[in-house]
Amino acid sequence: MKNQTVLIYTLLTIIPFLSCSGDDGPVAPEQLPVPGGIQILDYGNRGDGRDLFISFLRVPEEDKVKSYHLILVKEGSTAPDIETAPSLNADKMFTITKTGFAIEEQVSRQFSDLDGDPVRNDQPYTAYLYTESNTDAFQGSLSSGTQVTLKDTDYYEVRTLITLPGLEAISYSPEGFLMMPGSRTSLYRVDLSTSTYRVFDSNLNWPLGGGYDINDGVYYASLYGGGQILKYTHDGESTVIATGLQGPTGIVSDGNGNLFVANYDGGYISKIDSDGQKTIFANNSSGLINGPDGLVLVGNQLYSINFLDGRILKISSTGEVSLFTTLPGTTTGYIGYAGGYFYVPSLSERKLFKIDMNGNFESIAGLGADGFIDGPAPLARFSTPNGVAIKGDTVFVGDNGRIRMVIRHD
Repeated sequence: MKNQTVLIYTLLTIIPFLSCSGDDGPVAPEQLPVPGGIQILDYGNRGDGRDLFISFLRVPEEDKVKSYHLILVKEGSTAPDIETAPSLNADKMFTITKTGFAIEEQVSRQFSDLDGDPVRNDQPYTAYLYTESNTDAFQGSLSSGTQVTLKDTDYYEVRTLITLPGLEAISYSPEGFLMMPGSRTSLYRVDLSTSTYRVFDSNLNWPLGGGYDINDGVYYASLYGGGQILKYTHDGESTVIATGLQGPTGIVSDGNGNLFVANYDGGYISKIDSDGQKTIFANNSSGLINGPDGLVLVGNQLYSINFLDGRILKISSTGEVSLFTTLPGTTTGYIGYAGGYFYVPSLSERKLFKIDMNGNFESIAGLGADGFIDGPAPLARFSTPNGVAIKGDTVFVGDNGRIRMVIRHD
């Protein structure tokens, strides 16, 4: 059973306001600025609104704030106002005690809406945040309404694993390592048990993509600059197994000796058999391929993602290309798959998307703003998330010289 914790994570923001003071008469109390960016998610499995995640932007006058109060109003019910909000009963709002940058509280009672009814999942609400002042010099403030519907969902947290030079595609090995190209010349191997890395190979001509054979665990790397595919033994010895590719990026092995390679510059997908014979497996007669980047196999079904427009493509066993789904944004990274879901980082959106087998998608991490801020996934910040690999409940994301971990908690 999931824990019964309400997580409230707030960020500082500058919200200017006008002074009400003047030269004549008594000074009227100024109103506290209204916190913005309210987000509410239900990470529980009780169906009653406990295990909420609440986030909002703090006001700079934090020293004038006594506490924040969350008020939920059912659809069709009367909204609170600044006059009635301070006198509401405690069971009709959730009080957020001001105790520093991050706040964590245990909920031991049922949280009710403004009508006094228990908060339930799948019930549309309008959320208001009342900010209570601790001084007569300031009046409290009440935010405008934010539409929310509470639904049980997983709780994700973002952490930074390690920093290393540059990053492209990330692959998880059966031996418990991460392998990735970086800095346009090298391959790096990260030991997850020690959070350290070493240079696996160097002096390469712009390595971009890579992947492991699902059976024997050998690693393949694509050299974008040289148009080659390298095969690495467990000891790090490399062999060129294919040449003449047009900007190779993503690689995936089918476990039967065949490789599929995305040709970014050529706009097609190649197939390389166990004898090293290279053919065009999927051309762009459909017009859907646009900067092919990552590849993934789900069973015998091949999927490709476009770097330049966010489209995920489905490629049949005969090389026919069709649209699977389109993600928001103008540039997307590589693609990973595990447990019935695809995972795709978006460079332009600065988010990590989770996609089901029907093409429905949701953002599970990333505020959408530039940065390297860890913490609760909805408020975490990415810079240029690109590579992706999955191990258990953790999605590893390559982000401009950092490996970020998006961790799902029960």
